[in-house]
This record gives sequence, structure tokens and C-alpha cells, in this order.
Amino acid sequence: MWFGNPWILMIMVSVGPFSGQYENERDVWLRIQMHTEAECRQAANDIMTTAHILQHLNPNLHVDTFCKEDIPMQQHD
Repeated sequence: MWFGNPWILMIMVSVGPFSGQYENERDVWLRIQMHTEAECRQAANDIMTTAHILQHLNPNLHVDTFCKEDIPMQQHD
């Protein structure tokens, strides 16, 4: 069990050409819930390292990651 809010690891994969905008139909988004910020940032770093290696095989591959706190929405009465 963890304390505080979980974190969300967002991964965007594009087979290019990547325009710099995150609204392309060729983009695939993955959303993974992580326990802590540290776990999220380590996973993001691991993914970017792997993407850098794979980019030599496919220059059109673009991967981006970011972490954000998963703050639950509060319902208003």
C-alpha cells in the first residue's frame, strides 16, 4: 500500500513524422498508474533509453514520456 496520490506515467509513441503536436492520428498514448513519483520517473527514464536505442532502427519513431500526479476529481454536492 502506498500513501498519497498515485502517479500516472504517460507514454506517447508516434511513427512519424512527428510534428511536435500531440494530436496526430498516428500517435498512440499509453497511460500507466504508478505507485510513487520516483517509480514513475525511473520508468519514464527506462522507456526513453530504450526508445533512443530503437530510434537508430526507425528514424521516424518518436517517443515521449511524462509523469503527473493522479489527483482524483472531487464531486461537488
